[in-house]
Amino acid sequence: MAFDKDIDYEKCTAEIKEWWKNDPLMPKNIDDVLLQRFVHATYGDTAYAKRVISLNYEIRNKNPHIFLDRDPLSPESQKVFQVCDMIPLPTLTPKDNYRMIFYRLRDLNDSKFDFTEAIKMFFMVADTRFTMNNAISSGDVPIFDAKGFSLKHMTKAIRAFSVLRVYMNFTQNAFPVRLKQIHVVNVSPFVDKILSFIKPLMKKEVTNSLKFHLPNSETIFEYIPKDMLPVEYGGEGPSMDELKKDIVKQIESKRDYLTDMSYWKMNFSKQQQEINANLVDLKNLSID
Repeated sequence: MAFDKDIDYEKCTAEIKEWWKNDPLMPKNIDDVLLQRFVHATYGDTAYAKRVISLNYEIRNKNPHIFLDRDPLSPESQKVFQVCDMIPLPTLTPKDNYRMIFYRLRDLNDSKFDFTEAIKMFFMVADTRFTMNNAISSGDVPIFDAKGFSLKHMTKAIRAFSVLRVYMNFTQNAFPVRLKQIHVVNVSPFVDKILSFIKPLMKKEVTNSLKFHLPNSETIFEYIPKDMLPVEYGGEGPSMDELKKDIVKQIESKRDYLTDMSYWKMNFSKQQQEINANLVDLKNLSID
């Protein structure tokens, strides 16, 4: 793990656990590695970490169709595995300890592409890797392969704009990662149309982190060691097929965790009980 030496992770996680335990709204359980990730992502600022955690779970519970109603073994999820690749590379960059995560279309047939199901899988992949003991890095670097992403694919994303908006809000404001760079490979002129659509949803610092690479170029090697990259991208690392088998196995092994509501569902009934109790107290007030 790429821990910061100046952060007391044990002290920070203990403080947040105590806060979590005493907040009646929060789910019963939280994974210990995920908790460390929140501490790491917020540079040990526990007050900030609590705000990020609260927002994370509020967004999840306001959008159960994306975050709660999910199962990696469902037919819909299995179809996403066939159509899309979402693959974290197994090693960190030697210089900066960054984690690279590849995203691409595996099947370019737009009729098979379901944007909402793809976003659900994106978060299942994230929630799986956030519990791995070797998951914490100095920063995350997503790599999006634009090859084959067509106007028809984009139209499906536009039709699910509410899902896209949730994705952008969650990943920019409630995600327990330090985002360092975003790479887009196999760039085509069509990418400009995609960016013009999503840029209004992007923070300035996120927009500034974007780096583009033309098809058949080697500019990606300036940022990522060649021996880490999959062979499909001119690298010397394992193939995408090999890496895909590993991440699918990991996600499916985490099925119980991903579907266990004690880790994800907030207790809004407690909040309503408190509101009702306050209303009763107000009714019983007497004015002299």
